[in-house]
Amino acid sequence: MEHRADPRLRHHDRKPHLDRRPGQPDRHQRIVQEIDIPTGRVLFQWNSQDHVPWSDSEQPLPASPATPWDWFHVNAVHFDTDGNLLVDARNTWTTTR
Repeated sequence: MEHRADPRLRHHDRKPHLDRRPGQPDRHQRIVQEIDIPTGRVLFQWNSQDHVPWSDSEQPLPASPATPWDWFHVNAVHFDTDGNLLVDARNTWTTTR
């Protein structure tokens, strides 16, 4: 079976989440979007922090609060054969559907 990147999907880092507690690092937000190619319109958006608790991260907090915490880190995104979005995350050691 041949695997190709789906041009409708993109993932990116949003500025660190700014509701941190004193002495804790900012947390990266990971965003996945489905884009309508001809118009560039966002059809669907998925935010890691809305679906996965920070406590699921296997990534330790950075030593310095000045260093943002990459708690999720998207490796890959694609649709399964039923059309469900799959998000593969390095720092939770999971695939989320």
